[in-house]
Amino acid sequence: MKARTNKKPLFLYIHDHKDDSCANIDKNILPNASIHSKLNNKFICFGSNIHSKEGTSVKNKIDPQMVPFIALFHVANDNQLDYIGSLTGEDITLSALNQTLTLATDMHFQLLNSRPMPKKEDKKEVPNFIPRKEKQKTKFFRK
Repeated sequence: MKARTNKKPLFLYIHDHKDDSCANIDKNILPNASIHSKLNNKFICFGSNIHSKEGTSVKNKIDPQMVPFIALFHVANDNQLDYIGSLTGEDITLSALNQTLTLATDMHFQLLNSRPMPKKEDKKEVPNFIPRKEKQKTKFFRK
């Protein structure tokens, strides 16, 4: 898996090309220089429209409550995905995504280096960020 060999976290973006909030993310948030730089340099990115065959398959496996949906994962040595966190719907703002990408990168490298997860009081607060739970693993995309 490319994310594991490159030692980068996985950025997953599920969207609906018919949804106005997704169009806003596509036009105003993802192209932002800071976001674009972080995604290109620090993440393996995967995005798909829920109406495509691939997008429908991913949507059915992870069952997001709404779109747009962004999830971040650490790829473990056994090709399992460790869920780091997610943002959905109107909670995906430029500021929230920027903070979430920074937090996800930090958490990924802690997992990569087998360091314990930060204590709750040490974590930075990101509004509406759904955090990773200890020992939570996601089994989709397992080879």
